[in-house]
Amino acid sequence: MAHLLSGTKLNACVYLRKCFEQDPGAAIEHVHAICDELLNPEDSGANRETAVDWLQILFACYSNGNYQEFSAKLTNVDSSPLCGCVWTADFVAYRCRTCATSPCMSLCAACFERGNHKGHDYNIFRSEAGGACDCGDASVMHKSGFCSHHGPNRISPKPLPTGYLNVAKVLLDRMVLFLCHVLRSLSANVLSPETFQVNFPGNLKHLFTFMLELIKLGSVIRSHLCNLLLNEPLYVSLLNCRGYKCVEDNSNHICKLHAISVREFSKSVQTLRKPLIPEEIRNREYFDRPLQYRRYLDELTYWIVRYEFPEPLILILLNLLPDLKFKCEFARSFTQHYSRIASSLTNSVDVSQLSNRVVHISVQLFSNDEIALTLTNDAHLLQIFMIAAHNIIFPILEPSTTGESDFHQCVMTQSNEVRNNAYWPIFSDFINVLSHKKCVIKFLSNPDLLNCWIQLMLGFSGMDLMKREMQSHIEFESNSTLLAFYTEREACASPLWCFLDVLQDGSTAHLTLSMCQTLLVGLTDFFDALGFETDLPFDQLSFHYPLHRYLALFISNALVHQGVEIEDIKLKLSENDALKIMQHPLHVLVAMYEVQCGMWIRNGAVISTQSLAYKQYFFCTFLIDADIYLLQFCALLVSPDVFITNIFERCRVTNCLTILNEIDESMAPPGAPDSDRRPKMLESAFLLLVSLLGIKTNVGLQAEEIIESEAVVLLTSKECTYSSLHDHIPQCHESHSGTKLQHNTEILVNCLQKLAIKKEGGAMEQTTYVPNEKSWQLYDPIFTEHRTLYKRHIRQAHENYCRYLKSTGKLGPDVPNADVWPPYKEITAPSGVHSNLVSLLHCSTLHAFIYIILYKSLHEHEVVTDTTLALSLHLLEASLRLSPNNSGPTSTSNLSRNTGFSSWFDSNDMQQNIMKVIDQIEAPSYQDSGLPLSVLHAGESILSLLLKLFDKFSEQPAAFSLDRDSHMTFSHNLDPPIRCNVIRKVLNLAASLSKNIEQNIKVIYKTLHPVMSSVTSPNTHTLSAADERMRRRLQAREAQKKMMNQIKLQQKQFIENNEDNLTVVDEGMNDVTMTDVNAQPSYECCICGSSEATRRGDDASDFGLICVVQPSTLLGHKKQTPKRPTPKKPNNLGKPENFATFCEKVEIKSRFVSLRSPADLPEEGGSLAPVGGCHVTTCGHHVHIACHAVYMESLSRDQFPFLMMDNQQFFKCPLCRQVSNLVLQCTTSSEEREFHDHPPLFSIAESYYEVYEKCKDYMSGPTLKNTYTAFLAVFDHALLQLGGSLLSPAVEDISKTALKAVVERKIPIDSLCYMLINNIEKPTHNVEDQWRETFGGGLQVNNATPILCLDTSALFVRLIMDLLNTDPNYKKSPHLGSNLGMYQSYVQDVYNLTFIQALVRINCKFSDDERRAWRSGTSTGFKFVGSNLECLISHVIRSLPPRLFQAAKQPPPSVFTTVFSNQSIFTLIEEHLLPFMRHASLIQHHVIRSGEALPIHERGRAEFVELAMYLGLSKVSTDGDVDVVKCLDWKNNDSKSLISSWCSKLLLPGGSSYTTRYQTLTASNTWHAPKLLDLPDEYSSLFLTFRQTECKKCGKVPKDPALCLVCGEYVCYKSPCKPDKIPYAACRHARRCGAGTGIFLLINTSYVVIIRGHKACMWGTLYLDAHGEEDRGWSRGKPLYLKRERLLVLERQWIYHSFDNSCKNWMVHSQKL
Repeated sequence: MAHLLSGTKLNACVYLRKCFEQDPGAAIEHVHAICDELLNPEDSGANRETAVDWLQILFACYSNGNYQEFSAKLTNVDSSPLCGCVWTADFVAYRCRTCATSPCMSLCAACFERGNHKGHDYNIFRSEAGGACDCGDASVMHKSGFCSHHGPNRISPKPLPTGYLNVAKVLLDRMVLFLCHVLRSLSANVLSPETFQVNFPGNLKHLFTFMLELIKLGSVIRSHLCNLLLNEPLYVSLLNCRGYKCVEDNSNHICKLHAISVREFSKSVQTLRKPLIPEEIRNREYFDRPLQYRRYLDELTYWIVRYEFPEPLILILLNLLPDLKFKCEFARSFTQHYSRIASSLTNSVDVSQLSNRVVHISVQLFSNDEIALTLTNDAHLLQIFMIAAHNIIFPILEPSTTGESDFHQCVMTQSNEVRNNAYWPIFSDFINVLSHKKCVIKFLSNPDLLNCWIQLMLGFSGMDLMKREMQSHIEFESNSTLLAFYTEREACASPLWCFLDVLQDGSTAHLTLSMCQTLLVGLTDFFDALGFETDLPFDQLSFHYPLHRYLALFISNALVHQGVEIEDIKLKLSENDALKIMQHPLHVLVAMYEVQCGMWIRNGAVISTQSLAYKQYFFCTFLIDADIYLLQFCALLVSPDVFITNIFERCRVTNCLTILNEIDESMAPPGAPDSDRRPKMLESAFLLLVSLLGIKTNVGLQAEEIIESEAVVLLTSKECTYSSLHDHIPQCHESHSGTKLQHNTEILVNCLQKLAIKKEGGAMEQTTYVPNEKSWQLYDPIFTEHRTLYKRHIRQAHENYCRYLKSTGKLGPDVPNADVWPPYKEITAPSGVHSNLVSLLHCSTLHAFIYIILYKSLHEHEVVTDTTLALSLHLLEASLRLSPNNSGPTSTSNLSRNTGFSSWFDSNDMQQNIMKVIDQIEAPSYQDSGLPLSVLHAGESILSLLLKLFDKFSEQPAAFSLDRDSHMTFSHNLDPPIRCNVIRKVLNLAASLSKNIEQNIKVIYKTLHPVMSSVTSPNTHTLSAADERMRRRLQAREAQKKMMNQIKLQQKQFIENNEDNLTVVDEGMNDVTMTDVNAQPSYECCICGSSEATRRGDDASDFGLICVVQPSTLLGHKKQTPKRPTPKKPNNLGKPENFATFCEKVEIKSRFVSLRSPADLPEEGGSLAPVGGCHVTTCGHHVHIACHAVYMESLSRDQFPFLMMDNQQFFKCPLCRQVSNLVLQCTTSSEEREFHDHPPLFSIAESYYEVYEKCKDYMSGPTLKNTYTAFLAVFDHALLQLGGSLLSPAVEDISKTALKAVVERKIPIDSLCYMLINNIEKPTHNVEDQWRETFGGGLQVNNATPILCLDTSALFVRLIMDLLNTDPNYKKSPHLGSNLGMYQSYVQDVYNLTFIQALVRINCKFSDDERRAWRSGTSTGFKFVGSNLECLISHVIRSLPPRLFQAAKQPPPSVFTTVFSNQSIFTLIEEHLLPFMRHASLIQHHVIRSGEALPIHERGRAEFVELAMYLGLSKVSTDGDVDVVKCLDWKNNDSKSLISSWCSKLLLPGGSSYTTRYQTLTASNTWHAPKLLDLPDEYSSLFLTFRQTECKKCGKVPKDPALCLVCGEYVCYKSPCKPDKIPYAACRHARRCGAGTGIFLLINTSYVVIIRGHKACMWGTLYLDAHGEEDRGWSRGKPLYLKRERLLVLERQWIYHSFDNSCKNWMVHSQKL
């Protein structure tokens, strides 16, 4: 068919259509013949791109070769109920938990937008490994979440015409065959048994892309392709070189190639490495058999595995998954090859990429409940997982080194497989399958699978073993400290949560018991492999024992949730077994305390980091919590005396437990702590014991109680955001909670309502939660110690608790925090089967330990800390309150042998033991020490020790008295836990429990204080010498407290009285305008501290004002409406309606022309209107020029690299450290300034042109250098910072705390104005004569522009500058001011002109009828009065050219309200006058220096009234007597002629159009302050609007789009856009829109980026979630809502040009944004 390919493509289409109409069989052969040429595997690839073009035409054969039409037709007939949109990494997708039935459900943005998810719990996430849209799939989401385009209710489209796909089907068949040929050829001559990566040539990628485009056209192509890939007879025939004529005909070149490719495929299959089958797996022959390939799908799956998951091939198959039959078959084929993936992961050069691609496929297949169960039953999926995991883990096992008899092997954590997380996809898929309940039941019911799993867990047991360095510090520290922790969590802990989620009732109890039995066997094997008998080496530590933790959590789950009795487990576990099992978790817990005490300090930061990770929220539920519970469970099986002795012996502190004053070091066990660490380890032993009794996380607490406790820990240590609380509570963390995540999150929300106060954040702050009173009532220091990583947080929680006590009056303000003990919660008996745990309290060994601690504390032994004493008293109180029902007889012997601590007391009941007097104790503590025994004399009981301790700690000796009303309840909430209070409560509790104890207390107390008649009513008595010394010490301490409190009170009073004087830098601009303007300034150098008088005599030229100058286009963004602009798509975005575009209009250019010479006119259509220029601000500090030169030399580029850019010398003010780049010369005398003595510095400026030089790189147009424009711009910038009005508030709806985020620098108006005035050339004519000529009606600028068409503010500025330039007083010194009376007369003249200009503007807006009515209001002979509004309007109408009103019939540029009344006219005139009056007021204050403060803070009257009186336009002070007409003052009595003269200048020659002049006259002069975009309240609407929007410049969808918040332009961020001098769009737009300053909102992240010249920074985000928090990078993906206060802060920073000093973390962007 070469003649068809050589002809035109349209002729080929016509020919093939005719062939199919006449002879379909022959036509099919014709298409095959064409494919022989187009799809030739031997083709070098040069023509492949051309082949794709031909294929597109042939596919569209029945659309006359129009491929776009063909695509549209197939898309319209798509009948698939599933979306199936496939994406790769970094794609933004949605996940709705409300609609999901599987945790892996995800939706594309289009389906989410079309669906109804309002009020749902959804999040936006950025895909890491890729995924696919599940819309329409009822197996993973509820039908109510389907969008309108998918699901069973979708309207079925009309079918295609018959035969429309005749050609397409044949082409698809040959394209698949060609694909197999190419894939086979890539493995030719490859004999390696390993998988490998292939790089498809670029021209082949075009074919992959084309196939993917075809599949995305919908169900028609997809169905045929799926049927083809599953066509077993066709594929088998092709393997036998039959099926197509091209593979049967030996004369065809395709036939030979096909035969070779079949042989290559068979060879490749035979060489691929087979996986190793674990011994625990039965039917090993089944899994070791060769795989059978009988379909295209099987072969493509093989090539996916063989070539390490090439992405083009993956995308093709994933896009076919909406076909359910194909999905099931693909899942089966993928499962057959799954065991081979382990080899790929082990040997791949890019494990991360391979892992993501594996999961990209598997998550789509294994998330379906039916498919997963079918594969489990029919394809042995669970066994295949075990085989794959075995092939990943077992090759990386290494021998353990715990001892000589150790033959255990554990995972080598430094292997590449672990470091690269090669195991992750296998275990991730396994966890995905375990999310299906029936699959979990299958797994737990299969003994072979359990045994295999236990063998895997054995490999993780004891890994990452460390040995304690005793002599020198380790040489090298690992950079993968937590690698083993993450490995254990992902490979061991995560599957466990899936198991426990299923085992929730008695129906599955048999599975739990079976698992426990298997775990016990595994532990026995583990102990045998280690050679472990009774004790572990003290100098070896591993934090990883997953088998112990599995056993602990399975037992806890069985006893708490499944109704299993503890006797059922006791039958499987003897006391000796329990004692043996508890050694490893006890060893780890004690080692954690040893690390905290510094006993492992020579092992470096590695061990301390791992110790913190052991209890960190991300790992704690599987690590420390499981270990705690295993000890608690073993405590139920082991004798309490043996158990407690084991704890203290493992802590190696039993040698401290003696009443000897000195500790015999020779009796210390090996590895015992030294004398410095001994107190902390003794404290840790008691803390561990109290933790076992007090922490009930796994002994029956409900989820609400657990989450409540976790929340209290976090709230009491610091203010927490909601996400911080959610992420740091293990039960709410996604990796821990499994299917319970949503339920636990709801519990957390309810807990916060009870436990916390919501503290709304300021503008730049996030909302946080602080504890309320309920939280402090639930505060548990033991659980806080258990959960908190750092000691500083524990101390902070204690300080917060003391602050709470003082705020509620429960604790005196003078009590030091150090005197307050932690308020330990009462120890209570757990409910249910764990109730016997409190038996630990009822053993004589513990009572002996408590006795020793009290004795040593009384005698002030250094080994007993306050915390140890507090914990001992806490245990003593619990053992009293929880006394056993049956107690043994009271001992009568006075001799206790130290052969064992249990022999100290004859009873286990503390109520009896508390009264026993220990007279003599035999020592030493160990019988086998070989030392002679000696008898130590104690002569104390626990009661006597308590009473003596009370006297020791009491501020008033002999102050103890029994509380006869004491109740049985012992609560730390009644009184603050100060030492004496705690001891008193213990004694009162003991007395309340037994009359014998009460009587015993009285006898002991009477012995201690014989003069006391009764312990219940102490009287004064003579103090002993010891008591006297105690009294004096207490008095001294009290005096010291009083003195410190007095000093604090005096400091507070001083600050309150001098608060106003302590302000270093004035805030805002208002303080500048309120200063004494006529006072001679006094400068002080902020470097050397000297004033001008001490430096170079009286010459002030040495001083400069530190400033920063930057280019600005802020004035060009002023708006005609106070409303914010709204964001629009690029196609709908026109030119911004702002002051800059207004000034570009030809008809109004002449409003801002200069009055001097044509040389000052705009060039090339430019405008002299102040639309931009230089913006100068100052921090207010001065510096000597010489000092500044030295300071600049001291700075280096290395010190401040971000400051040395833009060809400018940026520096920080030496005093306030604000960024600056300019020093303005200060002058107080008329002497000439000479700078030749100083080194040339670019930062020094004495002229405006030098200031301009610093900004010229970012400015365009000569108008920006114009001095008069710059003068007017200074006051326009000042007005913007004041909010646009001298009387209106500067900022609305913004709090004072938000203002702290804005560095409100002042504009140095005085210095700038003086500089600008001195920079203009001295006029050659008399300025006053020109002024009289101007306002006498004779001036017409350049014979072109009438005076009524001029901008009066610009006109006034020009004339005032010329007048001041000739004023000798002002030239002498700007601080002396000028003639105020003359200035106000000039103001009056311009006011009159502006008034008439307003009348002309209003008259132009009248309708013809209104104009006639106003004109006829005064008769021709009526006397003209210049202060009568009706006369003025009538005269103006008569004086204006009649043809001017004809132009009014054309559409005006803006819409005005029709004027009907005098009041409405008054209002319009005021609006027209106010801009000029504001400028005149600022000039009067700053330049003329009238000495009267601006009325900025006056709010009582209207702005016009205030300004009229300030400018001298009105002599009265009442509002009612001041209006626009009464302020007129015509110095020339012939005002009527003057007005006529002004109006006559508007006359144009005959035939000229008045349209331009009319538009000039009616143009508004009222401009509102610029505002940033009005963003939508919900960020999702903004994201959905712009997510796939094309850039108007380059026509592509940006990878990272951004929106300019100033003008609304949509740009490409961080990518080249349109070829230009600056190719990157954001930088280019920042120059054009903001003269180098750009404010961009990144659409994909919600972040705001600030560009300033050559540097940029992340400002933050304007959108917060429902909890008032930022979501950096959409890590949580919750819906975001606009915080308008932040928008106002950003806007204020923009208006104040304060980004340089308000923002931090600047970086150089190199023009690549």
